[in-house]
Amino acid sequence: MECFKNFGIAFAVVLAGSSFAPAEEPTFKELLDQLLPGIGAENILDREDPQQKFQQACFELGSPGMEAQRAEACRLIARKLGPKTAKPARIWLLKQLGHIGRGECVDAVAALLDDEDGEIRQWALRTLENNPAPEANAKLLAKPETAGDSGWQVALINSLGFRGDPASVTVLAELLAGADEAVATAAASNDTATPIQSNASIVALV
Repeated sequence: MECFKNFGIAFAVVLAGSSFAPAEEPTFKELLDQLLPGIGAENILDREDPQQKFQQACFELGSPGMEAQRAEACRLIARKLGPKTAKPARIWLLKQLGHIGRGECVDAVAALLDDEDGEIRQWALRTLENNPAPEANAKLLAKPETAGDSGWQVALINSLGFRGDPASVTVLAELLAGADEAVATAAASNDTATPIQSNASIVALV
């Protein structure tokens, strides 16, 4: 058995120096650049393969011991979120950041909360909603009071409630005291329950 092992090692060394050596795996940046056009293709069927390949690459970066690579990949993805990227690709990139993103991508995603495209805004909101970094909660906390549309305010409040961060209680209490009934109802119905704070405590703060 040992001879087969040694032969395998020797063969690999010879192969590496020959014209038959396998091509090196692309870096994440190269993979992103290669797949991005397909990820954003107009035809849905044309997107499937590149989207799945990219999703798998992102999934692998979420593995233990890959923190530095994951963070760098998220920074690279964040740079592609702008309007120069096709909309289907922007959405797919946001979905991946929703799984593996942390503090390194919060600013780029939060900027999309003001995007002209409503669907992009919604996906940016979902991405921040699922981001465990405290910076994500801070960005969401800053938005409800400046959101002009009550429907968008409600969506922001729902995301804060989903996160359940005690830091959101004060802002939700202020919104609960506001004049807009839909916003106040959303603030009152959200669960920011922790061992020390709950919906009841939100009402008590008003």
